[in-house]
Amino acid sequence: MIVAGIVSTSQPALATTSSPSPVVMGTASTFAILAGSSVTNTGSSTISGNLGLSPGSSVTGFPPGIISNGTEHVTDAVAAQAQSDLTHAYLDAAGRTPATPVSSLSSNLDLGGLTLGPGIYSSASSLNVTGQVTLDAQGNQNAVFIFQAVSTLITASNSTFTLTGGAQACNVFWQVGSSATLGSNSKFDGTILALTSASLLTGANVNGRVLARNGAVTLESNVISVPTCTAASTTVTSSASIATSVSASSIPLGASVTDHAVLTATPSGTTPAGSVQFYTCGPNATSCSPTAGAVLDSTEALSNGTATSSSFTPTAVGTYCYGVTYLPQSGTYLGSSETGSGSNDECVTVTQAAAGSVSSTTIPPTPVTTPAVTTPVTTPLAAGSTAVVVPASNTGEPWSAASYWILASIIALSGFGLVGQWLRRRRTA
Repeated sequence: MIVAGIVSTSQPALATTSSPSPVVMGTASTFAILAGSSVTNTGSSTISGNLGLSPGSSVTGFPPGIISNGTEHVTDAVAAQAQSDLTHAYLDAAGRTPATPVSSLSSNLDLGGLTLGPGIYSSASSLNVTGQVTLDAQGNQNAVFIFQAVSTLITASNSTFTLTGGAQACNVFWQVGSSATLGSNSKFDGTILALTSASLLTGANVNGRVLARNGAVTLESNVISVPTCTAASTTVTSSASIATSVSASSIPLGASVTDHAVLTATPSGTTPAGSVQFYTCGPNATSCSPTAGAVLDSTEALSNGTATSSSFTPTAVGTYCYGVTYLPQSGTYLGSSETGSGSNDECVTVTQAAAGSVSSTTIPPTPVTTPAVTTPVTTPLAAGSTAVVVPASNTGEPWSAASYWILASIIALSGFGLVGQWLRRRRTA
């Protein structure tokens, strides 16, 4: 349900969940003046936009009236189509609901002195404007204001409108059940959709359109300009603010840390999109500016306005700090950055790992060489001879003098035994 936002001069505008959609004007949107029976001008009026008349044929006062940035269409197909589109626009505006009764805002149905938010406002009889009326779009350039009057719309001399909060005259519509009259030297914003006629007294100026379905439009040294709508900008001139924090303020050498960024929109109401670049500086840092030799840690996409860096493992004891740069999605908030420092939870102290916390290293066992087993070599000997056992291989240990003496004695005794055997054989022979 659409609810109009209403404010007196002493209270803030009421927020609305949504604004009505604009009234579709069709080809009538290019006409500053459009009438059904006649158009009459006195004095030096200036019309910026088309002037049209259909089905009537009487247009007087041009010159001295001037039509700039437009064309005069009298009883032609263009004017006829514009009148047809005006009828559709009038019925569209008249049928919009729900509406805020103007009688609930002002006992005399006078909008003067009120500040009104986007919405639909309706009067069961007339609408009056004395003094100043403020239309506050509350930051929404597409906000629409629709006013419905069963009978007349009358503005007092020197009355004015103030459009604020992004409000635009192209989105203000006045559906009038009979005729509209704008007071002398008054300033008016919006498109008048009158069933019967419209009269502008001396010096009344309109940022909008004056369109009458059946009757006449009467001018007297007025300025009427077809309004243009400025597309709602999605670029916010103020940067999104960044709040960051590290996962731990102190870690032992060998451990890891991450940084977390939260972006807040300025003004509020939207969520910044894009990505965040995380930079690191250390090990002797007190801050970290992305432009001062920092090392890019990672670039992370924002999710609901937040992002977390990849894990960072410092390689030395000391102090490491993060720096953050916001890279906005095209057409959203301007980019910004934050220089990390200890005061905003962007730095981490890296300490030497405690004894016993260093990971153990497995040392492979050293192969042990087992000395070769000496196998004695036995040679059959003749009867009566002495066997001599000699090691099969040298173990590598040096022989002592006693060892050499024993070996020599064995050899000598063996020799005597052989000689004795030889002599016995000779005797026998």
